[in-house]
Amino acid sequence: MSLAIECGATHTVAIFVDENETTNEDNNNKKSDNKTTKQQMKRFHFGAANYKLLKPLQLEAFLQEIKSTTAGYTIQRIAIGMPGIIADPDKKALSRVVSKVWPNLSHVWVGNDTDTALACIDDTKYAIKCIVISGTGSCCYGNNGHKTVKIGGHGHIIGDRGSGYAISHMALREALKDFEYNHYSTDTTDTNGDTQDKAHEDKDILLNCLLKHLNLKSVYELVGWSIVASKAELADLAHVVIRQFTIGNRIARQVIEQAVDDLVNDIKCLTSQLRRNVSSHSHDSTNESIQIGFTGSLLTRSEIFSKLVLQKLKQNVKNIDVLVLRDTVMGALKMISPTNQDIGDSGLQNGDSVVNHMSREQLEQLVLPVATSLSLTEQRNQRSRNLHEMPVADAIELMISEETEKFQAIGQQIKSIEVLVNRITESFKNNGRLFYVGSGTSGRLGILDASECPPTFSCPSYLVQGIIAGGNKAIHTSVEGAEDSIIDGINAIDDKHITDKDVVIGIAACGRTPFVWGALYAARNHKAYTCLLCFNPNIQSRLDLDLVIAVPTGPEILTGSTRLKAGSATKCILNMLTTLSMVQLGKCFENLMVDLKPSNDKLRDRALRISLILLNDNQVSDSDVKQCLLKNNYDIKKTVIELRQTKQPIIA
Repeated sequence: MSLAIECGATHTVAIFVDENETTNEDNNNKKSDNKTTKQQMKRFHFGAANYKLLKPLQLEAFLQEIKSTTAGYTIQRIAIGMPGIIADPDKKALSRVVSKVWPNLSHVWVGNDTDTALACIDDTKYAIKCIVISGTGSCCYGNNGHKTVKIGGHGHIIGDRGSGYAISHMALREALKDFEYNHYSTDTTDTNGDTQDKAHEDKDILLNCLLKHLNLKSVYELVGWSIVASKAELADLAHVVIRQFTIGNRIARQVIEQAVDDLVNDIKCLTSQLRRNVSSHSHDSTNESIQIGFTGSLLTRSEIFSKLVLQKLKQNVKNIDVLVLRDTVMGALKMISPTNQDIGDSGLQNGDSVVNHMSREQLEQLVLPVATSLSLTEQRNQRSRNLHEMPVADAIELMISEETEKFQAIGQQIKSIEVLVNRITESFKNNGRLFYVGSGTSGRLGILDASECPPTFSCPSYLVQGIIAGGNKAIHTSVEGAEDSIIDGINAIDDKHITDKDVVIGIAACGRTPFVWGALYAARNHKAYTCLLCFNPNIQSRLDLDLVIAVPTGPEILTGSTRLKAGSATKCILNMLTTLSMVQLGKCFENLMVDLKPSNDKLRDRALRISLILLNDNQVSDSDVKQCLLKNNYDIKKTVIELRQTKQPIIA
């Protein structure tokens, strides 16, 4: 049994693999006498770790945390890739701590996280292989079979060129300078009468965009934040700068172009040194082909930044192939696998690396559905053409009438909804999960339904999850352009490590949201059950989804405002999916929620009422039931069974 660990500046990923698990199955998933070996993989997430930044006791405590999380597994082999591991003394010191935490290991490998990333590249096909990291920090690292070369890195103070931190730091300095030179004003005062520095309310000013992202109101507050902000928190601003770059902000363009130049110059220096050494050993020019792996959040999550680097790189370095490495912890696993084949070809990268190098137009042609006509949700509603003049009472009647009609539209989809409920139930029974993916209203409704499942049905929070374009910030604030990235949708699914046991439902009122289709594309590649829920039948899917539910709710009374009928219909259908699948799992008796999680007084009172209803034929008092509920931590089923067996009051 193996444990592969890859640490980083923002988080750590660990994978446990049991290579010896056997199953009895054939290609049709039916019972068979043929035993096959099937790996069991479990993934865990932890905080950041850097060898140079951890004191010995902190390092040991960090590894002990990983051990406690993986308790119950017999670990025989461990590999750890950790930033800050540079020389042999570092490796020996880390190995000693590992052996102390996990005694009796048969195999230990420790090294830098660049080594684990490099291990994800094909050893045999390319004479030279390199990895380029650009996330919170940055580094270029490569090997040509004779020599290992590292360019960049060295930390955020003196190095990390072309990194998220470098972008954010330069953007803050340049944005502040631009503000002070061109937009400075001191004509506002706070409640104490003190003058505060405040930028004019201009969304084109980069400083305003950064302040808004941080929920700060002035330069004064920004200074205070910059003093206490962590390296990772500061680096996170890079995505704001990239977003401003895409809409033409002058300072953002200057910063991003500088970061791209810095990173490409580092790669150019790295490949030049490695090629020189290869040329001295061989005259065969084909041996000088280079495979470069992109990793780090800026290169794997930002379609724009990755494309800019790739374009500039191909102009400056010839005869290269580039792939995106989203799951470099698999390189650590490769270090301790008995054979390289143990991890499988699909383990080295999540998703489709080809997709990352397509143009936006090519990606849309591959993933997005074809619109056969204007979406119903964008057409004008003839009944509300005079909405601006309509008396309020009449408008209310019209909205009620329109909302009532949506139930007829939903009723046309009963068979499809039934199929989906049964598939979700099957997934839950097999330790699968349900994911809703959407943007705007659709994304928020998915998150709402997912968040209500744990208290209603006492299910774990990971069982039903909502994914929204733009991340958590988009739950309460509009994130411009978040829904337009297919790559972001792919990355969102890859982050959840989807399997064939899971169900992924994309919710898109118009049926063509790029983020949603990117997620469905990735989910399909991971062999999950995929479904599109939309309110526009005027599309033809290019992807072979398992199910499409297109509910013809018709035009909205406010043209294009899909938070109205389409939103109401979405909530109605999501209610059906989770409620009825949970009922199939036994979370309900008659029409009582017997598995609720009593997290507040209202739910505790409900638990008492439900228990009394179910114990109606038993001679027990309210106080007896309440005492038994308290003893059983408000487990209704356990309480009812116990009291039915005794049929006598429980005396504490």
